[in-house]
Order: sequence, then C-alpha cells, then structure tokens
Amino acid sequence: MLLWLQTNIGTLLVTLALIAVVGAIVGKILRDRRAGRRSCGCGSCADCAACGQCRGE
Repeated sequence: MLLWLQTNIGTLLVTLALIAVVGAIVGKILRDRRAGRRSCGCGSCADCAACGQCRGE
C-alpha cells in the first residue's frame, strides 16, 4: 500500500486539487442562486438588454 501511495502521489495531489476547485465553483454557484443572483450578471432586468433570455420571462 505504501509503495502504491508513493508511486501515485502526484496523481492523487492533482486529483484532490481539482476536486477542491470544482467544489468551490459549485459552492459559489449555489450561494449566488440562494441569494437571488443570476448567472447572466445583470443587476436588474430593467437595465438589461437581454431581460427575457436569462430569467425565462
């Protein structure tokens, strides 16, 4: 087991780093969604040229 761990330590570290980055991105998206912010980036539909596209109205 220790030999396998020594052989694959680089792959394991890169995999853990990627999992952490993806988890942070998903967490940010979920927090933004709960706060009512949308992914299109506009603050209000009154000022947005693409009002009907991002909110499905």
